[in-house]
Amino acid sequence: MKRTKPNFQRLAERASEQDNVVTRKQLLALGFSDKRIARMLERRLWTQLQRGVYLLAAGPATWRQRAMAAQWAGGESVALDAGSALMWRGIDGPEQDTVELVVTTTRGNPEPRDVTVRHPSRAVATRSLDKVRVVGLEDALLGFAAQTNDRKRVEIAVESALLGRHTSERKIWAHIASNSRRGVRGVALLRSVMQNRPNGKPARSILELEVIDLLRSRGIPLPDRNVDVIDANGDRREIDLCYLDQKGAIEADSRKWHSTATQTAEDSRRQAALEAVGFEFVRVTWPDVFQRPDWVVAQVQKLLLRVVAA
Repeated sequence: MKRTKPNFQRLAERASEQDNVVTRKQLLALGFSDKRIARMLERRLWTQLQRGVYLLAAGPATWRQRAMAAQWAGGESVALDAGSALMWRGIDGPEQDTVELVVTTTRGNPEPRDVTVRHPSRAVATRSLDKVRVVGLEDALLGFAAQTNDRKRVEIAVESALLGRHTSERKIWAHIASNSRRGVRGVALLRSVMQNRPNGKPARSILELEVIDLLRSRGIPLPDRNVDVIDANGDRREIDLCYLDQKGAIEADSRKWHSTATQTAEDSRRQAALEAVGFEFVRVTWPDVFQRPDWVVAQVQKLLLRVVAA
């Protein structure tokens, strides 16, 4: 019987499509024998991440590579769960090094090693995303709320998911309603986060959420978020946090949106055009929120006391 020659070029193409992670089945299809696979592992050119799943490199794998390998090793019987499902989508909030899986069916491969595996008490929806099976976005948010019990991180995850258009408020509320029964953990926290969201568009930065959290903790009325107004030039402008009746504007100057010289110059032009139609600004940075929160609160209270001429 003629032996198939390993196709290294096709292997390189396949690996580039899936974070340098491949399965034994894929390798065999490309002409690699078990003996050659073992040789590559012995020479430490490849690394075994899970049973039948390999990293085509030496050294430690990234979280994404480990997550992919764990789900592939478990096959159709598991999916990325909760925080891991959110991280796979690029949603802010979870900060973890572990990989979380949920068992979706008793049929399939043995459970992967070195991961957290949960057996759910209720059915969860799953889908394939970038070649990896994950639980649905709303199930992931509910699971994350149950696992972390950290209101601020859940709030960040919700805003990030809405901003990225991974879901909608309507879908999250529908999921809360369908799971509002005894024994389903995370519902109360997720419901509270949704009920206390300020009006307006989803937050564009974590700093906005920190400002909102500070004002909420001091009992101050919350501003609307990312409000569109018309400036002196007739252009539509968006204000991060706005008290429209008082024409009070709070700008959360996070590094992501306000760090470059070009962004700073645009901020100045935008603020001047809005000040020309009566808006007053308070600009808030990360150090302001954490090092002098009383100053932030005092500045916002001044905005709320403004009397705007009709």
